Amino acid sequence: MSNLNDKVIITYGLDESELEILNLKFKDKTSRECIVVKENMSKLKLRDILSENIEADEIHEMPKEKVIIFNNFSSGAIQSAVKIVRNNLESKPILASVTPVSINWSFKFLLEHLIKEREQFSKK
Repeated sequence: MSNLNDKVIITYGLDESELEILNLKFKDKTSRECIVVKENMSKLKLRDILSENIEADEIHEMPKEKVIIFNNFSSGAIQSAVKIVRNNLESKPILASVTPVSINWSFKFLLEHLIKEREQFSKK
C-alpha cells in the first residue's frame, strides 16, 4: 500500500512499453512501480490515487494525452527525472509534480488544468 509521502510516479495514457521503460529507469529512484490511472479513476483525487484508496467509478471521457506526475520528488530529483523521461521516451508527455493544492484535485480536473497550462505556455 502506498502513502502520500512515497516517492512515486503517477502515469496516464502511456503504452505498455513506455511504462516498462519508466519502471526500469526509476526502479531504484522510487518507492514502487508507476501508478497507472485508468479512465474509471478520473473523478478520484490525487490523494486517493496515491493512497490506493481506489473505488473504480464509471468510465468518463478523458482527453487523449500522456501524462507523468511525480510525487514527493525534490526539485533536483525532478530535474533529473525530466531528463530521464525526455531521453528515453519518444512521446512528449505532459510532466508535472503533485503540489499541496493539486493533491486535492480530481485527476480529470488536474489533467484539464495541465492541458490549459501547456496551451498558454505554447502561445508565449
